[in-house]
Amino acid sequence: MKYVWIGVLIMVAGIVGDAFVFFGQADGDADTMSIFSWVILLGGIFSLWASLRMRRNRGTMPAIFVYLMAICAASLIIGWIWDGVFYHWLGLDESLQFLAHGFYDLGSILLLLLAIVGSIVQLFRRKSGQSTFTR
Repeated sequence: MKYVWIGVLIMVAGIVGDAFVFFGQADGDADTMSIFSWVILLGGIFSLWASLRMRRNRGTMPAIFVYLMAICAASLIIGWIWDGVFYHWLGLDESLQFLAHGFYDLGSILLLLLAIVGSIVQLFRRKSGQSTFTR
């Protein structure tokens, strides 16, 4: 779970940097991608890798949480690719950009919430002495 948290913290740092540092400046152009956008992608990829790694190791996390975290991280990555590659780089139609931002935002928010809930569940499972979940 600690690797998922590292990915989530990298993602949150990128979101904060993108919102307050890049777009907070007077010259922050909405049509360009900042370095902070790449940090968000890095956090999403790291979280996806960590959640899939957790499922393979069969730790104290329920499978549903692991798969939901992986889906949320994948949603964030899909939204980032859709927004970054198709809109910012290729300059395609922006009429569907709200969908890209929806994937992006929903994935990041739900990933953060699932990491919080998953950590609480994992903490209670460890305190009760049950080391792994059964199906």
